[in-house]
Amino acid sequence: MRRPRREFTIFSLAAIDLFCSAMGAFMVISIILIPYFGRLESAPIPDTSVVETKLADQTRKTEQAKQEIEQLKKELSKSSMLALFGIVTHAKSITLVVDLSGSMHNIRQNPQAQDYRPVVMSVCETIIEGMKPGQRLQVMGFHAPDGVRVDLPKWRSTPVELDARERQAAKGFVSSILKTTDGSTPTGPALRQAMMDDTEAIFLITDGAPSDGQRVGEMVCREITTDIKSRNAGRKEIHCIAIGEYNSQPYCVDFLMQLARENRGQFLGMPNL
Repeated sequence: MRRPRREFTIFSLAAIDLFCSAMGAFMVISIILIPYFGRLESAPIPDTSVVETKLADQTRKTEQAKQEIEQLKKELSKSSMLALFGIVTHAKSITLVVDLSGSMHNIRQNPQAQDYRPVVMSVCETIIEGMKPGQRLQVMGFHAPDGVRVDLPKWRSTPVELDARERQAAKGFVSSILKTTDGSTPTGPALRQAMMDDTEAIFLITDGAPSDGQRVGEMVCREITTDIKSRNAGRKEIHCIAIGEYNSQPYCVDFLMQLARENRGQFLGMPNL
């Protein structure tokens, strides 16, 4: 007996309906996403020439920075720095102003007088030896042998660049002028003369209060500080080194401290070594 023929029409229509529904859903989703399709752009390919130019520019700047650093190192190595106990200066040229008044070694009036010249010599040697080759130095003494006439012996007419030979010559000059100590202390004329030298710093080495002819005292000190401050106008450093019995004259210490403070300098009190 032959089986009856079966129809699958229902199943065929169901499959077609499924595919159509899926296609319709895809079309709807595609329509919704159409505005966003243009935003999906590929990343631009970098221009190699631009990259190479920027890299070369950066390399050039790096090399320039290295050269500047090396130049600064050279300048720092050439820069001068003199450190004397509490005084520090970067001046490349210095004038030593040495007190030669009778109180340094007033043996004529007092055979038992204290001799401060070794202290002065030691300070001057420390400064001279501390200076670097090529730095310039001037040395000048000052005193008034008869109390009126001012004597300002100078080492050279102009500051001298130091080498081993000139260093010894400078110390020899200091030693020679310290043999002529006598008279009063004309600090004002000495500083005015020292300010005329082509140097950046002045080191005043003294043991007593200044004098102006026969005048001494606080008024003379005030006149000198006012005058030097006005003339200098901060151009040169003025460092003051007091030796001997400077504490026995209180206004002398005030004078030296004010003189240094108003002229970019420092004050140092040296014991009698």
